[in-house]
Amino acid sequence: MEARVAKIGAAVSNMGRGLLKASAGILGPLAAATGLFAKMGDNLDKMSARTGISTELLSALGFASEQTGQDVATLEKSLSRMQRSLFDAGRGLATPIDALEQIGLRIEDLDKLSPDEQFVKIAEGISKLKDPTTQAGVAMSIFGQAGRKMLPLLAGGAAGI
Repeated sequence: MEARVAKIGAAVSNMGRGLLKASAGILGPLAAATGLFAKMGDNLDKMSARTGISTELLSALGFASEQTGQDVATLEKSLSRMQRSLFDAGRGLATPIDALEQIGLRIEDLDKLSPDEQFVKIAEGISKLKDPTTQAGVAMSIFGQAGRKMLPLLAGGAAGI
């Protein structure tokens, strides 16, 4: 009887060691994923602080950008350039004012909006342009050289975003 109990005890002990190894195999990748997600969240927070765009919209734009072949760094540069264009339009510079007029917007209308709302309004305006050359020109005037890379993202306008 004592030998049987010892055998059962050894079997249970072996099962416990096996489960411990299995759980380590599962928990290791989960811990790595948690670290990755935390880093991504931190990067989004920092990008939000630099651009004024909400982390929610940045997360969605980042995903959509990657789906259209653009990286998040290019997206951030584009958003920063958009803000510079709006600043320049507010100072009366002709190029950004003309680009906004092409899509039916005025700087006075955009000044009252959050950066999120400004981006969506601009995207909506660009999406309504029928001529691809005009779309590219306006996108590049507002978002800089990366504006043409953003065209697939902007094509759906507010609904697509």
